[in-house]
Amino acid sequence: MQAADSPDALPSLAPERSHLLCSIYPELRRIARALMAIERSSHTLQPTALANEAVLRLLRRETAGWDSRRLVAYGIREMRCILIDSGRRLRTRIKHSSAEGVGLDLDDRLAGLVHLELALEELGKIDPRACQVVELRFFVGLSNEEAAAYLGVSPRTIYEDWQFARCWLARHWAEVTIR
Repeated sequence: MQAADSPDALPSLAPERSHLLCSIYPELRRIARALMAIERSSHTLQPTALANEAVLRLLRRETAGWDSRRLVAYGIREMRCILIDSGRRLRTRIKHSSAEGVGLDLDDRLAGLVHLELALEELGKIDPRACQVVELRFFVGLSNEEAAAYLGVSPRTIYEDWQFARCWLARHWAEVTIR
């Protein structure tokens, strides 16, 4: 992929779609850096590669009529899925190479990520904005004020959505671990 900052980076796309993807690319790279900062230090995936893969996955979606916020939200979801897939591949390699002890920690972490992804999908069905707030606060690292500006709501609304989402996720997590 060519440097996404240039308008010619995606020449086969409609000009408005190409422009929109190019305009959100710096934001996706910033988010990718934040996501990679909480990953294991030995991770082979780099933030730019993560952002590029997310853009490629967005290209496969029908995004006509989407605004930049929706594209970024889907980009965040795609990046989480990429990291989960990467963890699954690593777990498979470790199991096949019969590395002892290493796989257990990775299995627990990967199971937690998969469970979190499923929980966020459920939360998104119940309260899409609360799910976005979790993504922006937890995965991207935005403050209440930054998330409010990004979503175009008040910081108080973000605070309330964050509180609801945290309680809902905690209850959901407890229900799953009891089963």
